[in-house]
Amino acid sequence: MKLIASLMILVSSTVSYCQTYKQSLSIHIPFAPQRFKMDNKHYVCYELHITNFSLQKVKLQEIVVSVRDSKTTFFKGDADELSKRFQKVGTHVKDSVLVMKPGGSGVLYLEIEVPEIKDAFVLQHQISLSLYAESGDEKEVINGIELEVPKEKAISIGPPLKGGLWTAIHHPSWERGHRRVIYTLGGKARIPGRYAIDFVKVNDEGLTTSGEADHVDSWLGYGAEVLAVADGVVSSVNKSFPEVDKLSEHPAYGATKATGNYVSIKIGKGVYAFYEHLKPNSISVKAGQKVKKGDMIALLGFTGQTTNPHLHFHMASNDSPLGAEGIPYVFDSFNHVGVYDELDNLGKKKWISNSNSNSLRREERPVPNSVVEFK
Repeated sequence: MKLIASLMILVSSTVSYCQTYKQSLSIHIPFAPQRFKMDNKHYVCYELHITNFSLQKVKLQEIVVSVRDSKTTFFKGDADELSKRFQKVGTHVKDSVLVMKPGGSGVLYLEIEVPEIKDAFVLQHQISLSLYAESGDEKEVINGIELEVPKEKAISIGPPLKGGLWTAIHHPSWERGHRRVIYTLGGKARIPGRYAIDFVKVNDEGLTTSGEADHVDSWLGYGAEVLAVADGVVSSVNKSFPEVDKLSEHPAYGATKATGNYVSIKIGKGVYAFYEHLKPNSISVKAGQKVKKGDMIALLGFTGQTTNPHLHFHMASNDSPLGAEGIPYVFDSFNHVGVYDELDNLGKKKWISNSNSNSLRREERPVPNSVVEFK
């Protein structure tokens, strides 16, 4: 996987020894994406890490993304769009979200629909910005930021849960959603939950409980069978977390204890499946044990950093809940039953039903906050 990025951009280049130049932005793409399919379209998901090396404030204006040697623009984000996708590192409350002070940095989160190209291809990025100078704003356009998207597509896996209707909770725009939570471990920033999904079980009416919502065992998904998504070897297990009977009594765990009881399974080179928030005394596998696709490995529980019983599932590059990069995956097949346009309605009313007569999806990722039935 070749990554063509991580370069220093100079606003004006030095032509001779005597000339001066003005520094601008350093733009780095730390982790190259693979393509995945969702809603019958193809996407890539990645980040631009941006640092302002100039002595002036810089304001991001626009980004244009295209495939090299193609005149077609696949993504164009103006200031309004950038403000939804850009998050600064640290706090700069006096400035606009798109204004970076000298030495300031931030992350631009991108999820881009791309063409269905069988071979590898290169994405080109053009970023427009303004520098605040005493003589007035200076407009600049940065080119040369390239990213090679490999030929290989996201891995296809089986269902992580058995039976019933499950709401696949995730959305790239949530500021504190899994997609945007960066952890620094061993001197490196990573996003382990880049493609994480939280699965909450619902009934035909969209309810999530069958009794008092504060009681853990009232939740429909509580105790559901958790399955191995592929053949593999159990890499690590944590069984140390207890469980309370009521949601209101649940401890406030920090990031280092967010997983609760969990299992990780190595299903390929640099490919680990993580299952988190598992029920105490339900994990039926141990490290080093071989598992087959579809084997029951545990039961869904209520442990770790969570507000209700659900299964947190993601795939990562290392056997580390926080010290790994999230990698994409798709499911072999599932029925797309519907979607919640407002997640606040979950547990209160029924989802918006799928109007398409063909609900079967093959080798796709569920769309954000959709209701799925695994096949």
